[in-house]
Amino acid sequence: MIESTPNVLGGKPRIAGTRIRVQDIVGYHLLGGWSVERVAEELNITPAEIHAALSYYYSHHDEIDRDIEAGKSVDPDLLRQFEERRAKIAARLETKQNPS
Repeated sequence: MIESTPNVLGGKPRIAGTRIRVQDIVGYHLLGGWSVERVAEELNITPAEIHAALSYYYSHHDEIDRDIEAGKSVDPDLLRQFEERRAKIAARLETKQNPS
């Protein structure tokens, strides 16, 4: 479930078939305190994929920690996607609370 491809995300380990790096999962779950369920929902991945990423991290933490410390912990594309999703969710919640 974890793969590294030289021409994708600089060869950083990621969830297979996605652009979600192991270090992104570590950043959101272990450092950011997000639950597995929240990470799965926000990133549109399965809990099994999150656990695979965490398992990879525990086996390769020195490498991943170096990348995180270098300030590369979150993919800018993911941050943009999160902000777009949050805005949509906030708009839906507001509509439900204040129906016309």
